[in-house]
Amino acid sequence: MLLTVPLSITGTAAPILWLLVTRTIGLAGLGLVLRLATRQGGAIAGAAAVALLAAAPGWWPTLLGGGIEPVVVTLGCCALAAHRAGRPLLVIALLSAMALGREEALLMLVAYGVMLRRRGRRWILAVVGASSGVLAAWLGGDWLGSGDPWRGAELARAATASPTSLHGPALGIAVVATAVVVALAVVGVAAAWRARNRAVTGLAASAMAWAAVDLALSGIGYPLPARFLLPAAAAAAVTAGTGLAVLLRGPGAVRSS
Repeated sequence: MLLTVPLSITGTAAPILWLLVTRTIGLAGLGLVLRLATRQGGAIAGAAAVALLAAAPGWWPTLLGGGIEPVVVTLGCCALAAHRAGRPLLVIALLSAMALGREEALLMLVAYGVMLRRRGRRWILAVVGASSGVLAAWLGGDWLGSGDPWRGAELARAATASPTSLHGPALGIAVVATAVVVALAVVGVAAAWRARNRAVTGLAASAMAWAAVDLALSGIGYPLPARFLLPAAAAAAVTAGTGLAVLLRGPGAVRSS
């Protein structure tokens, strides 16, 4: 709504402008993933991370179709950069924007609030306020429009859309590719742990938490299109790219942070 409501004043041009905005921001995400991975493990890590994200199921259809998940990836990269720059208020704002796009990011916002607890009560209150605003935005629109704050959840559970099923060779390729990414990510996390690189280990934890939430929701009847997992795929791509750099250049490829 932060984008669609202002764009609505343009009339018939609104859909075109929406695609222009989301595609531009989403493409910027590829560049930010490249920058992030390169900073952690060098050029090899950066190139591998971009290649893995670009090859992730649903990336290009979602990006070209104006989906919000590539935008969420870009916001996540910006949030990490803001954290490294020591700008917690900007991090809270960016994580809140992520959570407005994908509700899974709300857990990241809460986790960041836990990290800020030693900085003083005002930061905790800021995170609580931001989280409350996100929840109000997700539930309030449905409440005002239909009288039922859970209307969106009911429609999601009733959706007939499902992830594209894979069979035969395509399924085998997907399984092998996933195994390779996981193996590289494990190598990257191990090296990052030794180097005390909290960016890589944090990304790995974020990817697992995000995927766990989506899998849990799918277990109780919600659909799980591949695009929902793209932010987790971006974090995993950086971690796996770092792992590849370690295999090719040794543990010293991972930089401390």
